[in-house]
Amino acid sequence: MTIENIKTTKVMLVDDSDTDLFINETMIKYAHFSENVISFTSPTKALEHLKSFNESTPLEEIPDIIFLDINMPLLNGFEFIREYQHLSKHVKDKCNIVLLSSTFNVNDIQKGSENKDVVGLIAKPLTLEVLNEMMGK
Repeated sequence: MTIENIKTTKVMLVDDSDTDLFINETMIKYAHFSENVISFTSPTKALEHLKSFNESTPLEEIPDIIFLDINMPLLNGFEFIREYQHLSKHVKDKCNIVLLSSTFNVNDIQKGSENKDVVGLIAKPLTLEVLNEMMGK
């Protein structure tokens, strides 16, 4: 799957910055990208939330997209992805990870593009143009 034309019912934001979470959630709702947004400042808590889902969890409860900050203390975005690999297939088949960063270096781009669960890399903060593009508008 690519970053374009992703159908969203539920979005998860993972970012250690409350300000970035607020801005991104506001933009997601303003763009009508999704009305159902769950935010985590702790990547560990976000993983715990995802681990709570199992094969009997209705698909609409599982996020379609995880907007994941790369640069976070304790557990960065790539470490989050490494732990994400251990989640159930039911969850991983539904979720698409989009990496967010205020700056991208060549290593980030390469690491992101090498991972099958990552569908894109976007500069922070989310913009109306980027969300419209993702929706195929």
